[in-house]
Amino acid sequence: MMGIPTPAPTPALPEVEQPLAPDTTPTARTKWDWPPLWRRLALAAIALLSVFLNFYQLGANGFGNLYYAAGVRSMLDNWHNFFFVSFDPGGFVTIDKPPLGFWLQVASAKIFGFTAFSILLPQALAGVLSVLLLYHLVRRHFGTTAGLLAALALAISPISVVTNRNNTIDSTLVFVMLLGAWAVMRAAETGKLRWLLLCALCIGLGFNIKMLEAYLVVPAYGLLYLLAAPRRIWVRIGHLALALVVLLAVSFSWALAVDLTPASARPYVGSSQDNSEISLALGYNGIERLLGQFGFGPGARGNFSAFERSINGTNSSSSSSANNNSGNNGTNPPSPASNYFQPGSNNSNGSAPATEASATPGYNNGTGNGNAAGTPGQVPEGFQGARNAGGNAGGGGMFGTGTPGPFRLFNEPLGGQIVWLLPLALLGIVAVAWQRRPRFRGDPEQQGLVLWGVWLLTTAVFFSVAGFFHQYYLTTMAPAVAALFGIGVVVMWHDYRRRGWRGWLLPLALLLTALEQLHIITSNPAWGTWLIPLIAVPCALAALVLFMARFIPFLRERAQVLVPALVVALIALQLTPAVWSFIPVLRGEAASLPTAGPGNQFGGLGAGGFSAFDRGNGNDAARFRSYFGDFERAASGQNGSGALPANGQGPNGGDGGVTVNTALINYLEAHRNGAKYLVAVMSSNEADSIILATNQPVMAMGGFSGSDPILTPAKLAQLVESGQVRFFLISGSGRGFGGGGQSDLISWITQHCKEVPSSAWESSSTGSTSTGSFGGTQLYEYTGSFGGTQLYEYTGS
Repeated sequence: MMGIPTPAPTPALPEVEQPLAPDTTPTARTKWDWPPLWRRLALAAIALLSVFLNFYQLGANGFGNLYYAAGVRSMLDNWHNFFFVSFDPGGFVTIDKPPLGFWLQVASAKIFGFTAFSILLPQALAGVLSVLLLYHLVRRHFGTTAGLLAALALAISPISVVTNRNNTIDSTLVFVMLLGAWAVMRAAETGKLRWLLLCALCIGLGFNIKMLEAYLVVPAYGLLYLLAAPRRIWVRIGHLALALVVLLAVSFSWALAVDLTPASARPYVGSSQDNSEISLALGYNGIERLLGQFGFGPGARGNFSAFERSINGTNSSSSSSANNNSGNNGTNPPSPASNYFQPGSNNSNGSAPATEASATPGYNNGTGNGNAAGTPGQVPEGFQGARNAGGNAGGGGMFGTGTPGPFRLFNEPLGGQIVWLLPLALLGIVAVAWQRRPRFRGDPEQQGLVLWGVWLLTTAVFFSVAGFFHQYYLTTMAPAVAALFGIGVVVMWHDYRRRGWRGWLLPLALLLTALEQLHIITSNPAWGTWLIPLIAVPCALAALVLFMARFIPFLRERAQVLVPALVVALIALQLTPAVWSFIPVLRGEAASLPTAGPGNQFGGLGAGGFSAFDRGNGNDAARFRSYFGDFERAASGQNGSGALPANGQGPNGGDGGVTVNTALINYLEAHRNGAKYLVAVMSSNEADSIILATNQPVMAMGGFSGSDPILTPAKLAQLVESGQVRFFLISGSGRGFGGGGQSDLISWITQHCKEVPSSAWESSSTGSTSTGSFGGTQLYEYTGSFGGTQLYEYTGS
């Protein structure tokens, strides 16, 4: 019998690594889900609430931050200004932020016309989309209830709402961060490189919105992929390395393009000391935020303690220094030049006129005595932290951010912006972490724990120790707080229905969150007392019911009793954040540096807003009043002296609430004689209103702070000789609020220019006020009749 031939062995195919099979073991928790109709209705209601909070009266009272608004107006003029994010139409200096967020505002203004609404639209839209995206992300891992609670918490998050309604660009950054979270979730679930690279692309785009602030979520995203992706460890590490390359390439692409462009062919990089976008990203917009360095100009590179010493007069310079303030001889500090564009400013003793105080809620009348050096050994009140409407101290920190430390976020002034649901979110981390042993692969709940938990902890640590940031930066923390709030409620509810110590977490979380809210409310006794019983009583009763049910098994199984108690407590905990969110919306506030709450906090300096600076003494406090005081008036559209607004329009007339001295503008335009720049001023704060009113090039010689080293006397002389600039509007000593000086430029101007009589360019409505000198070592004397501001015309001598 013939045998059957044995087939030849099949050659082995080259081994191709496949993703490891995810762990599909079901979790022990039985999940109830909403009927589709009710789920859609609930999500639609939350979306409509977000639309209302973000869009109601949007832009009705002005642009908000005039510095950014002027930049967008300039970027509309040509592609050169658009690419380099020029602050002024002449392309002299840039905005001190990267371009992407402002490019979206320019696109909106190009479509709908340049109005306050059009430049606020991208941020408001990003806020609504962030709510919907967060719902999707949380629901994927924890169910509909958790997703809806998270979406609701983000929709009424106070700091998120006011930021969404402002032309600061953090809300756009948050949306991009959430897109990155969606991509890295897909990457962790599938192990596919393309999703991880998409996440890196999103964060790189975020870098081009707010630079290193976008990197706050990188630890969460990287750790999630490293722990959860169904790939071998070295493959995961290789993927992360490749994603890092993509992240850095996208992040620094625009900055590198700017730095490689010859300086003569582009604007100066604003708020940098070496005309470099990369230096700006890593320094002023990077590590200096963490270290608290207020890095504006030479002499201002130290930390905040050194800055405070310069304020209280204990850090004086040599008597021969051009920046020495010892020659003021006790005279009162003048009003800023920008008061001509935002009338109704401080009078000669540093206090706000009564008309302005009444027109601007929360704006205190100052009592500065004009002492040149202030009181040695004592930091002026304006720099010890803002004070709220009830007169309570808001803590230290530069922009009302409180004293760095582990409890910074749990106290005012930061607490009212973000802390309302934070205790419950933190206990939510505990509840999820102790469900079972770590098995990140294939366990969506533990993946969610890594993503949102590390996001929250990273941002919480940063904002607890950082020395230099604005309160609205906390909006990057809001998605993690909202997500963990929704997750925590659902997980702790399921634990509550079981035996074991974790069942006590839910009533404990309700009590601790209610106590924290009461702590913040009692810090604001002028308004919050009526909320105390509305929070304390429901939460206490709900916790009592939940505690009792732990001892009575029959009651613990009665969901029809427990669920209403829990719902009432959750409504009570959402009440105060909703109030803080609704108040600025119903008021239609337009803030330069947005903060939430009932204190009418224009400018982000705590509950007192810029009024904190009205209490400070000395030249430094007066200089801060000079540079910051007009942000509040400009943002709110207040006009305390009756000066005509730009183009004869009011705050709602399409000009964004900008007011200018029309006589000054008319004089400059009539005597310009072909000069490229309408006028040169010391800082952007004196230029933004003119730009918005005229769309004419205005030279901010010292950039945003007034202390950027853009010009030397020789360079300024070349500009004047070539006919590019003819007029100079000078205020005070020429020192920027960061501490840097422009005394050499002031000296050159006063030596080569003649004073234009104030009668030729002052509006009759501005009137005149007496003033002394500001910075006695300067080579010119304030002899004008309004706020120490003089207008000089170049005569060719």
